[in-house]
Amino acid sequence: MLTSFKRSTFTIFSITFMSLTLVLVAGCTLNKKVSDKTLMFADFAKVEELTSQEEERVVILDVRNFEKFQDKHIEGAFNIYTPNIRRREQLLLGEPIIIVYSSGEVRDNLSTAACKRLLNLGYGNVYNYRAGLKDWVKNEGKTEVTELMADLAE
Repeated sequence: MLTSFKRSTFTIFSITFMSLTLVLVAGCTLNKKVSDKTLMFADFAKVEELTSQEEERVVILDVRNFEKFQDKHIEGAFNIYTPNIRRREQLLLGEPIIIVYSSGEVRDNLSTAACKRLLNLGYGNVYNYRAGLKDWVKNEGKTEVTELMADLAE
């Protein structure tokens, strides 16, 4: 009887230990340190190349606030302000290629911060278009304006 008790205790201890180990390993892989060296960068030509691929789903993500996005953004871009990026964004499900951009101004680090956040959340294939909207406009890339529907505002 004592032997079966020891065996049960050992089994419970082993299962608990393995479970904790799995949790710790999973946690470590999601919270890996991401630095500027681990980021993938894209210039105007790379963004055009990525968005022209038909076999891959590409999401262009504007991480500026909504007011700036509304004024002008890259055609087809979606807006998620950097502080609001969460793990299970519907838009980002299915492992798409994600191109992140912001204004492209010298002191604007929103796209870098957003890329790091996405990588820490476990997303792969994240490109930082650091030169951003400023470079896109300079290279005559297509832009659009988001107009709020007047009847919804009233």
